[in-house]
Amino acid sequence: MRPKKPNDFRMTDKRQPYPVLFEALAHGGLVLTVNKRLARNLRERYDQWMTATGRTIWKSPELYSLDAWLNRTLTLLDEDAGLLPMRGALHLWERVIERDVAGADIELLQIPATARRAQEAHQLLVEYCELPDGVPLSDDHRIFLRWRKAYLDACREGGWFDASEVPGRIGAAVRERRLTIREQVVLAGFDEISPSLQRLAAAMTAAGAVVSEWEGADGDEAAGLRVACADPEAEVRTAARWARRLLEQGAKNIGIVVVDLQQRRTLLEQVFREELDPESLVDLDQEENRFSLSLGTPLADQGLVAAALEILGLGFRPAVDTIGFLLRTPYLGGSQRELYDRARFDRRLRSLRRLSFPLHSLRKLLTAPEDKDAASLPEMARIFGTLAEALKDGRKRLPGEWVKRFSDLLAEVGWPGERPLGSVEFQSFKNWTEQLLPSLVTLEPVTGPIDRSEAVTLLRRLANEAVFQPESPGGPLQVLGLLESSGLSFEHLWVMGMTDESLPAPVRPNPFIPVSFQIARNMPHAGAE
Repeated sequence: MRPKKPNDFRMTDKRQPYPVLFEALAHGGLVLTVNKRLARNLRERYDQWMTATGRTIWKSPELYSLDAWLNRTLTLLDEDAGLLPMRGALHLWERVIERDVAGADIELLQIPATARRAQEAHQLLVEYCELPDGVPLSDDHRIFLRWRKAYLDACREGGWFDASEVPGRIGAAVRERRLTIREQVVLAGFDEISPSLQRLAAAMTAAGAVVSEWEGADGDEAAGLRVACADPEAEVRTAARWARRLLEQGAKNIGIVVVDLQQRRTLLEQVFREELDPESLVDLDQEENRFSLSLGTPLADQGLVAAALEILGLGFRPAVDTIGFLLRTPYLGGSQRELYDRARFDRRLRSLRRLSFPLHSLRKLLTAPEDKDAASLPEMARIFGTLAEALKDGRKRLPGEWVKRFSDLLAEVGWPGERPLGSVEFQSFKNWTEQLLPSLVTLEPVTGPIDRSEAVTLLRRLANEAVFQPESPGGPLQVLGLLESSGLSFEHLWVMGMTDESLPAPVRPNPFIPVSFQIARNMPHAGAE
């Protein structure tokens, strides 16, 4: 159900075709999209439209996803210094909750999960409406409000604010004329306009901008067909064969929207590879698919990153399985030159039937004169020695200092290996160096000095939460979820997973806000409507 819009902000032309949208861009208008995918899609279409109209050069359009524009504008206003990144804000929530429950009667087994729901509740209250006096509250609600006060006090003391406050800050800058807004602003692909975006749009309207909404171009009328399948795998395979037949006929724009994409990701990738690109199942060097799957995987699952985390997380007495991983991984120095000798040494260690080995004894095993394999593994012996020395550092340091030490240590042991990196490996390497490590540095204001194990634990959590999606040339077939499909149009469309268990979506109200209040304010997932 769409919330009512303020009187001073009225949406118009909700079903504008592409040319109307592109004319707005060509005349200097601002287009804000619901997600990055739609922004990329519209930018590509805009370039094609400009070429088709005979233009050879044109200005880059003011076309951004809403989140990208908010962050960019905050930087232009020079107000981004105190912004807590999402991970930093979550870490602060965890610290607040840990302190509150320490020594209390409350026992929380999953503080990270509790902190995430508390953070979500705080964002909902900022975006939709604060709890008024007189609303009936349970004990859990009161505990959350106590945590929230402590969180806001910590932010105030540190001079920080989180992402939930960014639209309000931008709106204030517009009202105070500190930010000039384009004469025409178009919101593209939004199925629902949140209250915070409504308030921002109202501020733009008051400043003289014409704000309108664009949900997508009208398509040709086409008859729908319902297909019943025996089970989820049969449905996926039927859709893959349908797509393959269209591709063989030369179709250029096919969409498969999956309601429960998160749950079906592995099955989708396997079946679509079998049906559309069977060679990739046996060709280990294959880097590109004939289809684009929108849902990424945790960065920590990428082999190159997993190896880095194992190296940094090594203890004084690693398990034999961890040692075996280091002996077999291609992401260490000497992995190609000592390949077979390392495999033989791995077998020898396992034959000793021990669960773990101290690092200093491993080095002795590799360098002992009576060891017939010693002469063939000098690089591995050096690596174990380097790792053992690094573990002696027991000082507490800021995350930025740990990032420097971790990077130096990985370079010393020869990570990411001797062989050339493939496309996906190179992209995961760039994600590690340009996004993951800097994100650890951004936690400095919240964490303060931490020891080595805490730094590695935080880095591992960041890698598990970071979504990695390899960049590849856009193909004719896209497999994507409901949210990613907003505003997109296709020549051929299959909607998958439309069962009574998935649509309408299950109700998931936030446990820290009264459910009746969430329903009254039309908060996401609060009720069946």
